[in-house]
Amino acid sequence: MKFRFQSIINFIQRPKKWFRFLSLSLAVFLATVSMVVFANTGTAAAKKVVLYYGPQQLPLSVEELEEFADTGEASKTIRFITGIAGQDRDAFRTVLTQNIPANPKTLDNTLNFIVGELFLYEIGQTIHTPSRRKVIEALRSTLVLSAADDRKISLLEIIQKYPAQELYINTRNLQKAYGQVSFLVDGARKGAAFVQDSLAEIIC
Repeated sequence: MKFRFQSIINFIQRPKKWFRFLSLSLAVFLATVSMVVFANTGTAAAKKVVLYYGPQQLPLSVEELEEFADTGEASKTIRFITGIAGQDRDAFRTVLTQNIPANPKTLDNTLNFIVGELFLYEIGQTIHTPSRRKVIEALRSTLVLSAADDRKISLLEIIQKYPAQELYINTRNLQKAYGQVSFLVDGARKGAAFVQDSLAEIIC
């Protein structure tokens, strides 16, 4: 016991070794935290999608939607859900893939106002998680993140980047959701242009 106690005292009395021990411990801790955060971030995007139309609910992977978007080849699930919804598959594909030009900074400003949040709420009635919790916050970050890549937004990109493992999509209202996103983005652009023109007139 005396030997152990003396060893501890000797270790504490060596500041360089003590500092090195603390530094190493801190480095290990930070590395562990970084890996956990990175792992959580990497799995944030939607992995499974559930298409529903009324009481019909059909799960499929994001890869199936991506394959359909890239090639036009529809899986059994997509064929079935578009069939019972009475939707043309080519039109469904267009709604998923059509790009909407968007300025991420302008869009972010618009989405933080009450009108923008109302639109996000409406879009969230079509694209949402099973719990429907924090829909506005999730859609806001997803739209801005989508626009930040290439200054364009599509419904497929929203689905890909939505921070959830499972995502529900109301196929009945998908066209409506596209119109809402398009109107919201276009409104943000026109609002920014109006403010810019107004300021120019005041300055002149």
